Amino acid sequence: MHIDFEPTTNELQIRANQSDLFKIINSLASNKQTLHCPTSELRALFPFSSYLESIQIYHDTNQTVKFSVMDNKYLQIQGSLDKLKILGDNINELIKHPQWQHLHLEYYPDHPYLAKSTLSVVFWIANDTV
Repeated sequence: MHIDFEPTTNELQIRANQSDLFKIINSLASNKQTLHCPTSELRALFPFSSYLESIQIYHDTNQTVKFSVMDNKYLQIQGSLDKLKILGDNINELIKHPQWQHLHLEYYPDHPYLAKSTLSVVFWIANDTV
């Protein structure tokens, strides 16, 4: 798994193989869960200028899903369990349809599960050599 972040534009991408995407899905159901990126993946991929070391997941009752970068070191995903489940279902659809290659998540008015203040994120499905 590789997480890139561009602080000047607040762009965020997660490149992960199917196994790591399943770990993310399973972790969305577990409060205060942390997923670490392999040390070999701790580098920024062009055009991004920085990378994040881990994903931390927090449950927040009755809240829509928010992606935030904390201390320029990790990605925080927080939201209510039911909204995080919808996120997990969407990631699972990407796994079932690898020809899609990516899943772009961005808030729009009345979004069913994303918070207005969330960062946009793109999940990329990669082969096992991520």
